[in-house]
Amino acid sequence: MENINRIKPCGIIKYYIFINNVKNVQDNKTHLLSKIANECIRYVSALAKEYIWHYETFNLRPIINDDKNVYDGCIGGSVDFQGNMIDEWFIVYLLYNLSTWEKYDFFIQIIDDDGQFLLAEAADALPSWAEPDTCENRLFFE
Repeated sequence: MENINRIKPCGIIKYYIFINNVKNVQDNKTHLLSKIANECIRYVSALAKEYIWHYETFNLRPIINDDKNVYDGCIGGSVDFQGNMIDEWFIVYLLYNLSTWEKYDFFIQIIDDDGQFLLAEAADALPSWAEPDTCENRLFFE
């Protein structure tokens, strides 16, 4: 019997949460961001407690400047949803709920394998000058 390589469905969503109302604390930045990430996880856990994830679950961690990260001093995460669009949209739902949480003032950026996919979803409502190359880093939840 031949070894048949199966094609694994792909799809990774990445999200970055920038905290607007927290002062820039250099000494305990990792600790502070970890605390906020844990609070956020607890907040969305009630929304996701009965949700069955396809592959990976929603997660958050501090993002501190290093060679791998684009941003410094925010929290973020990524989920491999393996082509299950319901998981991807559920993550958008969770992030939207975080953006409306009154405890913090968040700005949230969401990117998947296609880039800022929410721009494509909102294409009919965008102004005529809005093109993928002119809208990079312009879509955030607040």
